[in-house]
This record gives sequence, C-alpha cells and structure tokens, in this order.
Amino acid sequence: GPRIAVLVGGSSTSCALTVRAAGALGAMANDLAVRQGGSLLVSGSPRTSARAFRALMRRVTVLHDAWAYGQADRPNPYLEFLASADQIIVTGDSVSMLADALATGRPVQIFPLPRSVLARILGAVQMPVAWLTGRRRTYRGTPSQQGPLARAYDRLVDLGLLTPPRDLDHLHDVLTVRGLVNGGCARRDQARLAEAELRLVVDRIGRLVREGREV
Repeated sequence: GPRIAVLVGGSSTSCALTVRAAGALGAMANDLAVRQGGSLLVSGSPRTSARAFRALMRRVTVLHDAWAYGQADRPNPYLEFLASADQIIVTGDSVSMLADALATGRPVQIFPLPRSVLARILGAVQMPVAWLTGRRRTYRGTPSQQGPLARAYDRLVDLGLLTPPRDLDHLHDVLTVRGLVNGGCARRDQARLAEAELRLVVDRIGRLVREGREV
C-alpha cells in the first residue's frame, strides 16, 4: 500500500485512447506509485484495446495486479479493485467508471483523454452553426433560436444518423470545482454526495415512468 486503482476506458465518439495516451497514463500512475511507495491495480474495460493496454503496462515497473478485459484465467476483479483501492485514477471517457470511483469516497484523479477525430470534426461543424444561429434575427429583431443549419443538425440527431459528442470537459470541470476530483477538498463527502444524487436520479426516472414518458 497505498494501493492505486487505475480504471481504463477506451475510445468513443468523444475521446480516443491512443497508444501514446495509454503510455502516458501508465507512466503517470507508475510515477505516483513510486513516489508513494505503493502498488497499482489496473483494470481494463470492454473499450480498452489490446494495443493500448499493452502500451500502458509497458510503463509499469512497480508491484501491480492487472486485468485485461476478456482475460479468461480469472473473474473480472473490477469491484475488488474498487473496494481495496486507497486512491483511484480513472480515464475521463467513462462516466460510469467515474461514478463508481466517486462512490467509494476515496481520492479520485481524472486522466483526460484526447478528443477523437469525430469530436474534432463535429466541433468544427458546430462552431459555424452556432455562429450563424446567433447572427439570425426574427422579424421582431430578437435572436433567432435556430436557423436552417441548426434545424438540419438536430434532425440528423433525431434520426440517429449523428451522435453529438458529450461535453466531458464540462463534466470534469464541474467535478473539479466541487472538490470531488483531482485533489479537491470535498473528498470526504464524495460517497454522501454520490448517494444523494443517485436518489435524485432514481426519483426523476420514477416520475417519468409514472407519467408514461420515455426515459
């Protein structure tokens, strides 16, 4: 000890777990363990590519226990790693793993992943759409909420032909400001806050179901 859990996600529409990023994550986690005289508990996920996982583990020199997703010689130790970790590093692409880490009440550090190619393309498309929408005026002289490009974009999303990337940077910023990650001062309250927010989400879903609306 201290035991540092490293929860590894993977590439998505928003982020890219490149070999370079995986190597940087491995180096950062290893350096942290060296400084603290600790060990690593490394867990892959369904989206963790074999190349990325190998690149991460090549940078690990400290005592460690690692499990690649799909490894058949042992059950998935993800929950065991969470339960026994003294602190946790989680890649920024996975909201579910981040929620699991925060629910433990242990110190959590986010390792942000670079934006995916799709996210960069959509970002470049969204900028002129937002600019044109903001420039348009109604007959009353007030800003138009949507122009043709914005409506076309929303229509593609409604049809399932386009999936806009999540604003994970905003999520990370909010959690950091609230002191829940990256060395914040509210770490002791993480489990309590996570439980309270979970109750709010469950209540909201219950109301939607009772109203007969889609969740």
